[in-house]
Amino acid sequence: MAIAFDPKFAAAYYNRGLVLIAKGDIDRAITDLNTAIEINPRYAEAYRGRGDILMTKGQIDRALTDYDRALVLNPRLAEGYCNRCAARHLKGDLDGAISDYNRSIAIKPHWEVTYNNRGGAFREKGHFTEAVADFNKAIEINPHYAEPYANRGLIRLVQGRNGEAQEDFDQALRLDPRVRPRLAQCIKALNQQHQIGRD
Repeated sequence: MAIAFDPKFAAAYYNRGLVLIAKGDIDRAITDLNTAIEINPRYAEAYRGRGDILMTKGQIDRALTDYDRALVLNPRLAEGYCNRCAARHLKGDLDGAISDYNRSIAIKPHWEVTYNNRGGAFREKGHFTEAVADFNKAIEINPHYAEPYANRGLIRLVQGRNGEAQEDFDQALRLDPRVRPRLAQCIKALNQQHQIGRD
């Protein structure tokens, strides 16, 4: 309705783009975000939203460009740092990802997702103490968030603390059964690494 009333209203295109993303209509969503940016080239959230779509399409470099632009326009956009870190993480830039997670936490210190994701980056670097501290913090902020239980359980499994790992896995699955496939894949990968190490 707002778009029909005022076609130059960039926020209307941005908001409709978010609705289309939620519906899975990615192509129409990116068209709306492109229009929002054309109308207002300083619309940081629109660049961030378009970056999110590009990430889902596997266009990580283009997503990074949009996240960079969003953060130049609005250095206080916590979601921009958090999402850019995910892109950096996928590119293998763990230090860059952790730096962005730190910035996101400084702006929005009670966002459990950022702690969970930074913990994942620490885990990949083999910094288990820092990773567990982040997973613990994510759980403290939101005890109903399944991901940090699953991630903490994976570290406990690597450490040979199988009983505690199982408790974490059980809690993650109670909270969100959708973590099962990813969890099974991670456990299989860990078992293969362990087997390779023994050969």
